[in-house]
Amino acid sequence: MIRSLLLPLLLSPMLCAPSMAQSRDPAGVTTKAGAQAMLADLMKVEKKIQHMYPDALACTVAVGRKGRPAGASGVIVSEDGLVMTCAHVIESTGDDVEIYLSDGRKLRGRALGSHASVDAAMIQILDKGKYPFAEVRRSSELVRNEWCVMMGHPQMLQKGRSAPLRLGRFLDGNKRRRGFVRTSCTMMGGDSGGPLFDLEGRVVGINSNINVGLTQNNHVSTDVFVDAWDRMLKGERWGGSRHVHSQDRVILGMNVEKTDEGRLRIARVQRYASAEAAGIKVGDILVGLAGKSVDDPLDIGEWLKGKKAGDKLPLELLRGDEEFEVQVRLRSARQVSAAMLRARARARGSRGPRGSRRGSRGRSSRSGNASRSRWVGTGAGNPFRRKGKQPFDGPYLEEVRAALDEVVAKASSSVAPVYVGKIQVAMATAVRKHGYLLTKLSEIEGQKAIVRIDAKDHPVRILLRFPAYDLA
Repeated sequence: MIRSLLLPLLLSPMLCAPSMAQSRDPAGVTTKAGAQAMLADLMKVEKKIQHMYPDALACTVAVGRKGRPAGASGVIVSEDGLVMTCAHVIESTGDDVEIYLSDGRKLRGRALGSHASVDAAMIQILDKGKYPFAEVRRSSELVRNEWCVMMGHPQMLQKGRSAPLRLGRFLDGNKRRRGFVRTSCTMMGGDSGGPLFDLEGRVVGINSNINVGLTQNNHVSTDVFVDAWDRMLKGERWGGSRHVHSQDRVILGMNVEKTDEGRLRIARVQRYASAEAAGIKVGDILVGLAGKSVDDPLDIGEWLKGKKAGDKLPLELLRGDEEFEVQVRLRSARQVSAAMLRARARARGSRGPRGSRRGSRGRSSRSGNASRSRWVGTGAGNPFRRKGKQPFDGPYLEEVRAALDEVVAKASSSVAPVYVGKIQVAMATAVRKHGYLLTKLSEIEGQKAIVRIDAKDHPVRILLRFPAYDLA
């Protein structure tokens, strides 16, 4: 099972980071030897993950407050059942919690200490026994682009489904980001408290919160736990809440990346958020902030501390050869959500209930040959769309494509996007001849869905349902 899961993971946008082996000809084009070397590196990564996965799964747990569903995660880090998790998973020191192991056992647990400012907390399993556990490694030992694996229970613990595995890279170098590290492992609600592993199966972070974009997955640094280990064991609770889930927090809505020249480039602008409303576009260069030059994306976060909806953020930008200033009026998470819902309501018109609450970005469908990109079957939202059409076009994207073209050529021709109305809600994979497809049940249940193949729409109907795996 794990081998079949890894190929889709290896196709994710985090591979835009540098490979361990690259080979170019004098014209700067990836050579076949370079592509083969990269593919060989990826296969080594796959073997390492296959080796560490069983032990990582065994020590990854689901966490629930007593009498409530298990809506969060954790990881066992000692033989006697000490669990690392997030502060926002528990309410207060001494709380009774329930721990669910991967083998189905339900155990009693008690909340120990927590450092709320950096979202770190510990739990002790009360049922006596010897438990599978993972070694802890300091996050500060990680290097930029090092591979990592994230686990947890997205959308809470589900019967018949083990903790999914997501592969990514460590993005921050060896610097401490105020108690957090950042990866390209895609996080969802319910993953909170779950472990981030290196490829040796050591815990290097704890899943905490999600920001805008696929590269904004924040994990509590294990340095925080190691440095405050004794205080947490004693049940101390300190630090103020970060309000990471507050609907009143401001959403600037833009991702900034540092170019090879050291400039700050706007890599992504979130729909309906503050930056888009101010007219900021992907490709703009951030020159200044509040009248001061800026060369570190973290400076933006520092400025946003304590800000509320309606406050203004003065930014100096460069677009082409033109330098200009914008006054970004900040919007709250609540305002952004409301704007998104209004836009979707306008797009739906009289079509009836919307197709999905997940995976939809309000994009209208593409027509003609727009879907016939380099790899057949790619749709809106797929990270391997044509270069220049989405924010994952790094200098290494062509190397990634060259390395994987031969591997995915046949498989990708069997994949097509699924739509409800004009909103793409999922992808479908052909598993038998004559139009038998496998897709996500919850996205099309009760809806009039279509599948788009070679720019033609075909209605679909559900023949079989597998609710435990959310498949149809």
